[in-house]
Amino acid sequence: MLTNYIPFNITLHNNKIIPVRNIFAFRNICANLFIDKNHIMRYSIKSGDTPTSIAYYLYGSERYEWVIYCTNSIINPYYEWPLSEEDFYEMMESKYFGKKCLFLKMNSFTTNFVVGETITSGATTAIVDAWDRTLQKITIKDQSGAGSFDVNDVVSSSSATGTIARVIDRAESALHHFETIGGLFLDPLVGYLQAYVSSVEETQAVTNMQYEDKLNNSKREIYVLRPEFIRTAENLLIGNINKISEFDAENILL
Repeated sequence: MLTNYIPFNITLHNNKIIPVRNIFAFRNICANLFIDKNHIMRYSIKSGDTPTSIAYYLYGSERYEWVIYCTNSIINPYYEWPLSEEDFYEMMESKYFGKKCLFLKMNSFTTNFVVGETITSGATTAIVDAWDRTLQKITIKDQSGAGSFDVNDVVSSSSATGTIARVIDRAESALHHFETIGGLFLDPLVGYLQAYVSSVEETQAVTNMQYEDKLNNSKREIYVLRPEFIRTAENLLIGNINKISEFDAENILL
């Protein structure tokens, strides 16, 4: 599983280990290293691929993982690398599972609900996990008490009140946004949201699950350096090493 940071060291061909102290300078250097598009090619990340495994496959050594980061200006693989099937499921479980979404009637709420506060409807209570004012959607967790949240129920908190128009029992299946077949975002307030909360099936509706899956898969198409240029890239990096580390080129060359 990828961590949420890079414990960033670069190991060169002479086994010299260079700790990267300035990650943003590293990103700027990378942007200049791969200007020649003839030196790179596309690569589709497969399930189980990691920067180190791709580096080994292409360049014969895991130490060239920095080239994978560099070619794609990646400084945080936790957010910029596609999750494995297992990690994706864990993310979805943490973010959505066990929660439900309440869509309020258009303009029925008095003001914004606040994340972390308790909402009630009769004897039923829950905690506000997220509030989307545009979609008039409350994501709730930790529901308790007798009964349930149902259409036409009034929900209230110390901050706001609103009337429920639609309940989605599984938050991962709830609306995230609307978009065209071509992937362009649509304004929910020009009829799409009103139809959705009325339980009309909207082909333009994208669920949280669909959004997260598409976002994760969009990270699978990356660029990699052609193997024949690996030493050229390394030499160019060495020439700029003083910008990202306390080392300079003279100290690290054979």
